[in-house]
Amino acid sequence: MEKVLKGIVLQYIHFGETSAILKTITKDNGICSVLLHGVKKHGGNYGIGAVVEWQISKRYLEKNTLPKTSKYDIVENYSFGSDINKIAMRDCAFELILQVVPQENGDTFELYNLLEKYMKYLKKSDSEIFFGFWLFCIRFAKFLGYEIDLQNCINCSNILTDAFLSKQNGGFLCIKCHPKPNWKKEILTLLSKGGLEIYEKMQNIPIKEKILITGQLISYIQFHCGREKKLNSFDFFCGCLSLS
Repeated sequence: MEKVLKGIVLQYIHFGETSAILKTITKDNGICSVLLHGVKKHGGNYGIGAVVEWQISKRYLEKNTLPKTSKYDIVENYSFGSDINKIAMRDCAFELILQVVPQENGDTFELYNLLEKYMKYLKKSDSEIFFGFWLFCIRFAKFLGYEIDLQNCINCSNILTDAFLSKQNGGFLCIKCHPKPNWKKEILTLLSKGGLEIYEKMQNIPIKEKILITGQLISYIQFHCGREKKLNSFDFFCGCLSLS
């Protein structure tokens, strides 16, 4: 008996002359790896960002061994061509998932859908990729069980104006509880309510502030998952921005 699986490729590892091991996130089988026989001769881009569908023997799913198959195909691709910014922001999400989500079978249905929405956002967006990644991080944190309240102080429950994101406290602190805010009220409002003015307001936010917020959201998730380690893709992204 065979089962059909579909997954977004988070990591691509060369294996021998013609094959490769893909680490993927699936809807029904958690984060799992699969060895595709002859993929380098097959043609097509099966690398990071590809959405691959493959047939696998059910006995592989019941054993603690690496599944192998020669029956597979690409159903979608989020490679983004030569767009360095989109590639970097895609890889930030992928690397973060691999860093903090247990590498075993589990319930990743919601996470798969979240990642797919983020990839579609990147594919159609021509400008504000920062905003898409911020939304992804906030929803990813909720999936992991560390929801971030964008409206109330985590300490005194006051309505937030400008605020400080505290990893240790697990959310935002108002000016009364922390007098050195590093997030503007308009950003909190955009993330909680959205609106047609997103692009216009995002263009008014300095790039250094966007990088700071991006780094804080990554750090927040890593801190609460006990995985405080540099995100290579984010460092690469910051390096590209400094050269532009």
